[in-house]
Amino acid sequence: LLGRTVFDAISYSRKADKRPRAETVLNELQAAARLPRRMHLDELIGEQGRNLSEGQRSVLRLTRALLTRKPILLLDEPFTGLT
Repeated sequence: LLGRTVFDAISYSRKADKRPRAETVLNELQAAARLPRRMHLDELIGEQGRNLSEGQRSVLRLTRALLTRKPILLLDEPFTGLT
């Protein structure tokens, strides 16, 4: 996970107009994962996500994958760490 914030880690373009969709996808995945603490886009994640739990890192990776809008996603154990 590269970047200083949650938004940096999940958005490839990092343009302001991408924030609403990124926030929507992130919030929906967090609700589905039932994480004990929700992340917000401006939250600092630490170097390579060191400040995050394994579940939070999984949610960010999945969010980043979904934001690419690719027709096919190949995911290897995408829900590991979410329980």
